[in-house]
Order: sequence, then C-alpha cells, then structure tokens
Amino acid sequence: MDEKKAATLRSALPAAFFDADAKLAHERRLEITNLQITAQTIDRANERLDAFRMGVASRWVNKTNVGLPETWQLFLYSKDANDRAKLLQSRADVPENESDISLLEVADAFARAKDADKIIEQAAANRQIPILIERIEKRDSGGNYALERSVRVALVEQLNFVYMEASALSEGRLPFRKAEIPAAGRFFGKNKALVVLDESGQEIEQSARRLEELREQATQAPLELNLETVDASRLSPITRRNLIKIMNGEGTFEELQAFDPASAQMILDARRGR
Repeated sequence: MDEKKAATLRSALPAAFFDADAKLAHERRLEITNLQITAQTIDRANERLDAFRMGVASRWVNKTNVGLPETWQLFLYSKDANDRAKLLQSRADVPENESDISLLEVADAFARAKDADKIIEQAAANRQIPILIERIEKRDSGGNYALERSVRVALVEQLNFVYMEASALSEGRLPFRKAEIPAAGRFFGKNKALVVLDESGQEIEQSARRLEELREQATQAPLELNLETVDASRLSPITRRNLIKIMNGEGTFEELQAFDPASAQMILDARRGR
C-alpha cells in the first residue's frame, strides 16, 4: 500500500481509536520500563523494546498522516537523524537524498502537531528516566550492584533512547543526556557506577538527591498552566473550570487530555506568548 492511500485510510478512522491506542501505549511504556532482564534474555528484551519504539513511531504516523514508522523512529530515537532533521528544517542545508526528504517531512509534521500530543508523550517518557536509573544503580545488602554488568548496559541503552525521545518531544527545550557505564579496568570491579553526561560531555552528578529531583520532575506538567500563563478569557466556561481544577491539584493535564482532548488543546492554544 502506498503512503498516500495509507494516509487516506488513517484519516477515515475515528480519533477515539487512536486515543485508546495511546492509552494502551502508555501502559506498555510502563511495562517496558519495568521489564525484567537477565543476561540470558537480553536479546529478547531488545526485540520487545524495538517493537515498542516502532509502536510509538506508528502512533505519530497516525496522528500526523505523514511519513513512515521507520522515519519517525529515526527522528525520535536517533540523535544524528534528529540533528539532521533540524538542520534541514532550519533551511541551513538542503536535502541530498530521499532519506533527507522523508526526515524533513516528518520534522515539519511534528512542528505542526498538537502541543497536547507532544506534552503527553514527553511526560510519559520523563517518568521512565528515574525508574530506569534506579534499576541500573540498585545494590544488594552487601553493597554490590544487584544486576550483572551486561544487564545494566542493556538498561543504559534503553535509558539513552528515552533521553533522546524526551529531548525530541520537547523540541530541544529539554537538553539531550547520554548515560554510560565506564569500561572495566584491569584491577578494579567490572560493574562501575552509572555516568550521565550533558551535551558538552560534562558529567552530571548522580546522587540520591538528584534521583529524587528527577522523580519530582516526572510528576510535574512539562509546562506551567495557571491564570498567569493562560488567557482564561479565551476559554469556554467548562474549559476554564478544568484549568482551575488542574491548578488546584484536583486533576492533571494528562488526565484532561485523555478524557477531553479538545479542552486540553483549547488551554494550550490560550497560552500567553506562544
């Protein structure tokens, strides 16, 4: 089936179908984050992770009616491809081949996509980060790492994909991070502590306090929504009440987007200075 015909079929499907699919995908994201991996099951776990990422990419195809899942997967999870897409989008360079053209189409489609879709996906990715770090750094009662080095390395690879996705979804507002476990030395233990680097290659401190900060950030909305940041005069009475509920902690923006996406989008469209 060619891309034009596929897009026509997707546009004919009810939006509720994709909303339900998105909810299921968020549940799968949590399952993937807590996937139990052993040295013997790393390959199978990686296959499940690849399938999950392809599912995320397919959902963006459904949301935008643009591109193929493989191109979206590159855009979301490959820093080189994402950087290339941004360069092409800025018109600082021109497409050199079909791959460049496809990347540019996806980048433009992502820029046009609803803010609500980006925010919900980013919030879901952010929640994965502290969970994965905690699993990688977990120690037993003797102070040794609970997981073998090979398993920890597999989890670090998963963490790096999440770092990339979160940065892409934030459109660069969230800086890219890279995690690694240093190579084993000849005279010291093979299972070394996790290291997280910023975009300049500088190490970011990892501590219990830092992990707690990440947990707190993961429970917060990716943007501040209140009467100072949102022009309430542009909201319907029902949406205005929804905003006040979010401000009072009676619900979350993610819940509103799931149950009333039109109201969630109205709030985003009414933000000041956007």
